[in-house]
Amino acid sequence: MTGYLLDENVDPALRTAIHHQWPDVAVWIIGDPSAPKRGTPDPDILT
Repeated sequence: MTGYLLDENVDPALRTAIHHQWPDVAVWIIGDPSAPKRGTPDPDILT
């Protein structure tokens, strides 16, 4: 499965648009239950 993790500052409408176009793609936003918590530094996520 393909998945994307979106920054917490990205408009959530982007997730909706991705799901609309590609329903099989998983999209998480920082702060979602299965994603890193809000405020996690980018270097901690990217390593």
